[in-house]
Amino acid sequence: MTDRFPALRSPIRLGPVSLRNRIVLLPHGLFFAAWDRLIPTDRHLDYYRARAAGGVAMVCVESTVVSRDGQQSAPLVLSSDPRCVEGYARIADAVHTEGAVVSGQLTHYGNQASQTVTGAPLLGPSTLGDPALREPARPMDADDRERITADFVAGARNLVAAGFDVVDLKVAHDGLLRQYLSPLCNDRQDEYGGSIANRMRYPLEVAAAVRAAVGPGVALSVRLVLDERLPGGYDLADGVAFAAGFGASGLVDFVMADLGIWASMPMVVAPMSVPEGYATPSVAAAAQACGVPVVGFGRIHTPEAAERLVAEGTVGAVGMARELIAEPDFARKVLGGRPETVRPCTACNQLCVGNGMKGLPVSCTVNPAVGYGEARTAPARAPMRVVVVGGGPAGMEASRLLAGVGHQVTLFEGGVRLGGQLLVAAETGGRTGWQPYLDWLDRELAAAGVDVRTGTLADVGSVGACDPDLVVLACGSDAPPSTVPGAVTLEDYLRAGGHGGRVVFADMGAAGPALWSAALHAAMRGAAAVSVVTPLPAAVADVDAATYVDLYGELVRRDVTMMTDHQALALADGTLQAVNVYSGVVTSLHADTVVVAAQRRTAGHALEAALRARAGGPRVVRIGDAVVPRDAAAAVRDAYDLVDARPRPEGRTSELRDPLHFVRS
Repeated sequence: MTDRFPALRSPIRLGPVSLRNRIVLLPHGLFFAAWDRLIPTDRHLDYYRARAAGGVAMVCVESTVVSRDGQQSAPLVLSSDPRCVEGYARIADAVHTEGAVVSGQLTHYGNQASQTVTGAPLLGPSTLGDPALREPARPMDADDRERITADFVAGARNLVAAGFDVVDLKVAHDGLLRQYLSPLCNDRQDEYGGSIANRMRYPLEVAAAVRAAVGPGVALSVRLVLDERLPGGYDLADGVAFAAGFGASGLVDFVMADLGIWASMPMVVAPMSVPEGYATPSVAAAAQACGVPVVGFGRIHTPEAAERLVAEGTVGAVGMARELIAEPDFARKVLGGRPETVRPCTACNQLCVGNGMKGLPVSCTVNPAVGYGEARTAPARAPMRVVVVGGGPAGMEASRLLAGVGHQVTLFEGGVRLGGQLLVAAETGGRTGWQPYLDWLDRELAAAGVDVRTGTLADVGSVGACDPDLVVLACGSDAPPSTVPGAVTLEDYLRAGGHGGRVVFADMGAAGPALWSAALHAAMRGAAAVSVVTPLPAAVADVDAATYVDLYGELVRRDVTMMTDHQALALADGTLQAVNVYSGVVTSLHADTVVVAAQRRTAGHALEAALRARAGGPRVVRIGDAVVPRDAAAAVRDAYDLVDARPRPEGRTSELRDPLHFVRS
């Protein structure tokens, strides 16, 4: 068999450590620690062990905070506290047992810390606040620098004591060391501000202290923002100079690339509208200048793109985060000759970035096992005949998972294609990232032997002919009739391919990515004018931060009018009336087409009633939108709950668990 990925398979040496291949799990927040004990948990251990077992060469754990006054709003391990060593040692042992190298990242959040959490004033290079948070900071003096440097050293020593192979200094999108480099945060007039050399002075002082503490047997790296991608911030020219400065210092063994800061979040965790490899030109420029290996990044989500970057010498290794959240076995599957089986990351950002920005433990829309034991299924002891009704994400995932544990599964879908609402979403502006996931589900259903019957409506007769032991109703939800006479539903508008003229999108209780993306789609398709009427106080405020910045910017650039604090009332003679929800003042908008997005209604009630009425009939359960209309993450999670064989972590409950216990037993 031809080796399609020889460059990714090849080992590389980074200072004193050797990597078995060129795939690296980048550091990313998990927030599995508890506020009362900022130490590694079993959830950390399970998570990192799974990625090491999945074949990555280096596991980089999430940021650790070196000082209590450097904590942000989500719980991160306090690495300067010796109590963290035991938990980190367990992680290091597990990662080493699976054949990977382990790296620990050190940071102090500086002016991006949370005063609510720390109870202390923010610290920064100067009084300038972070562009997103805009809270002023107390400028650091010599005593502050000495204390925080000592905390960095203590954190590094604890990581080394735990058996870590690499210590990484975060000079990245959030953290004090990058703030010293940034004109947005540093307007000092002394030796720590102004020139490139002066702005690098404190980060290099910390690097020198850490290098002296860990010795030559441990690799030292920096995660470096190459371009802040924000007016007033430093650009790629400065970023390349910083990379060259770190490389020339003799202190660091390699650089891990980064782009953007919180205020330019789409460059940090690019949503699905941003193309693969968007950061490659910046990474290539830094790699040419810094004189040490560079670990690339930038929504590199396909093995072909990763192979090309390494083979062409653009990077020494490829860094991934969300791709490895979604698919822990990415490296093992790719290097084992089965790249088509890799579960793709959609870049929806819903439960990774979205949860993180809320200070919640990170999970994954397409992989709900993240943070909940990682591998949760067990073979069925009593295989059954199962009929799944509905081929949206809930039905597809349920069919795949149930067949995977040994049940005989038949899937009914009334449409000619599987995918449900995600099929429509994948064809809408900026949401094409759903299609690779649907394609993967199609392949997985075929591999699992699921009997897929598209274009077939499920009724009592067709379902009964399968003689099922269990019927899973994943039949989703329907759009209600419009409460605005003459308007069309969002789903019908998108299925029809949109319309020209003046289009008004009316939020009648359901905004979110579907509505905002549809408005963008209409503007991109040449509508004469596009407006959105919503009772929300801010447009696009109901999506994650990275998607918000990118999507809102595109809506503004395409002259989409966003009428917030308003409710659509009535459409007559090409005029839509909308009322301000606070003042009661009515405004009129010219509209050729009004598109209504309202809360959907669960479907399948007649079929469920008919099945339950049959004596000796099958067990019937509902999942996904058939329970209550929600989102793709909830649909997939419901499907996983059907075959969940693990105890549920604290704080997680599900009404589905007890009724579905028979599926597993």
